[in-house]
Amino acid sequence: MKTRELIIGLLIIGALAILITRTNGVVYNQRINSEDTTMQNTESKLTKYSNDEVLGETKLTQLETKTLEEGSGDLVVKSGDTISVHYRGWLAKDGTVFDTSLNRGETFEFSVGSGVIEGWSLGVVGMKVGEVRRLKIPSNLGYGESGAGGAIGANEDLIFDVELISIN
Repeated sequence: MKTRELIIGLLIIGALAILITRTNGVVYNQRINSEDTTMQNTESKLTKYSNDEVLGETKLTQLETKTLEEGSGDLVVKSGDTISVHYRGWLAKDGTVFDTSLNRGETFEFSVGSGVIEGWSLGVVGMKVGEVRRLKIPSNLGYGESGAGGAIGANEDLIFDVELISIN
């Protein structure tokens, strides 16, 4: 099962890499803060939050979630749902942003429990539409010993801010 998830994750990273290289030279591997003007062309709530939170040399031992902004409605995400999100991900050790949906101006859609790293599938369960949640993902629930290309090295802990746009 982990091999399948790793392959799917690598395919997603590959697709994202293709998207990144086709965006007229926008640099993704940089520190982005809430004043960054490249992030202001979207309606996402994520623009309010910065990636200043880093762990340095500390290693995560378990998934940590923190609600940054409450969502609304009666529907909550459960395993098997297909959801659309905006996200920004950075390396926990130094705050380097490795990917964001904000600059592409489109949401990322996936099925909870497949097609993404385990930390995402566990971390989004229970979210309501409009909620913004910070996920601190230890490497064993991320890309593990393999890493994901050049941007995410082996055994990297990751931090994502995820905004739930819709439950489809």
